[in-house]
Amino acid sequence: GKFTQDGCIQIIDQKKNKNLVIAILKGGEYVDVDAMETAYVASPYVSALCVIANNDLNKPLPIVIVDKDALRQWATTATTSLDIAQTKSDNDSNNNIHNIADINAARKEVIRPFIEIGKEAGLRKPE
Repeated sequence: GKFTQDGCIQIIDQKKNKNLVIAILKGGEYVDVDAMETAYVASPYVSALCVIANNDLNKPLPIVIVDKDALRQWATTATTSLDIAQTKSDNDSNNNIHNIADINAARKEVIRPFIEIGKEAGLRKPE
């Protein structure tokens, strides 16, 4: 293995010929950034994803660009909030997606598949 410029350890797995990127968090815990990105990109709400992890952070930080169409689709079927019903009548699609993203139920819905996918992929708690 070797250290990358941003302080991560890059290990080359000779058996699978696969590059693994492992980062060390502030508390000294190791996390597999590549495994997180590979797993979490399967979420129906992810358009693009990047996971940041280094020794300045207590836990990994996933940065997600949400699939707007998937979030709008969820909003059309969700009945958990009066606010969602109000966004359905909004004609401005950019404003509409921002209104939906501001709703707590929508945020929970976007996070929900990450938890399920992480468990299925065998990711550990900080991952």
